Amino acid sequence: LDETFYNIECEEVILDESLFPSLGKSQNKTLINIIYNSFILTNKNYPTIPNFAFSNIYFETKLDLSNNQIKQIEKEAFNGINQLNGDLLLSSNKLKIILINFRPIENLTLLDLSSNEIELIKNTTFNSLKMLKSLDLSYNHILSVEKGSFDSLNNLESLNLKNNELKELDTNIFNNLNYLTYLFISNNFLKSINSSLFK
Repeated sequence: LDETFYNIECEEVILDESLFPSLGKSQNKTLINIIYNSFILTNKNYPTIPNFAFSNIYFETKLDLSNNQIKQIEKEAFNGINQLNGDLLLSSNKLKIILINFRPIENLTLLDLSSNEIELIKNTTFNSLKMLKSLDLSYNHILSVEKGSFDSLNNLESLNLKNNELKELDTNIFNNLNYLTYLFISNNFLKSINSSLFK
């Protein structure tokens, strides 16, 4: 049977119900490519974003999943996504750990994970986000940032770590951030800051 393809272009979509099982899915050999400029999920009680949640969908500038009750984003949630070159907003949720495979959305320029419940930043979390310019991790419960966590973020210009529970930072943690212009680390438990952090 011949397959039928549809391209649906949307300037902005705001969702208030659970549509993940059907977004971008195909039935009866009909393939739907949905193109969103801006996509906002406003459901206040969606605890898990499942694997392949956004298959066959193009996000041109923004995917906003903030201000929900999201507790888990499964590792392959963004697998199958066709494009996301701008912002991913995940603020004001209940995420405690980041297990996301970011490789399918490696062209992100802004990632907002502020106001969650994150405790640890692992050194492999952001490895694929080489185009990222802004990373917001403020207002979490981060106790530790593993050595090398930011080494791949060669284009990062803004890093926000304020209002966490950091007691120390590895002296080489910012070494590869050659374009870093804005760094926010206030309101942590840092007793001292080694001057070598900024060399």
